[in-house]
Amino acid sequence: MMNLWNMSFLDPKLENTTSMRKEYMAALNKVPRLSREAVDTSMVFLRTFANTISQLSYSNFKLAHLLAERDILVNALRESEENFHTMANVIPQLAWIAHPDGYIYWYNERWYSYTGATQEQMEGWGWQCSRPRSAAKSIGAVEGFDYYGANV
Repeated sequence: MMNLWNMSFLDPKLENTTSMRKEYMAALNKVPRLSREAVDTSMVFLRTFANTISQLSYSNFKLAHLLAERDILVNALRESEENFHTMANVIPQLAWIAHPDGYIYWYNERWYSYTGATQEQMEGWGWQCSRPRSAAKSIGAVEGFDYYGANV
């Protein structure tokens, strides 16, 4: 095995490699050394830290994926609601959506044109005070029509 400290055979100008080695060793001895226990403790910390970073990265990836899925579902729901409102506004019947307790939170456009009321007037329990604009438009008020407006 070749002694790396004795490099005089490579460069004749290098003399006194022994003194250079002593200087190097003196400088090396001034460098603080860690005990094996300190190194092991540091390695455990670094492994735990790296594992935590890895898990957070994976969690962020999962979160991004879930948010993308949520955006797709929200857009699908929005489109479905738009389709429903379009359909509900073109039917000739009066339509509304209510909570189980009877609080109505949506009416179709036909309801507003029939009653002449505004959305603010109809909010919640406003339907109880609604009257058609004229008695002739009242359901069953015109002779010859049943409750649904069909000829009898």
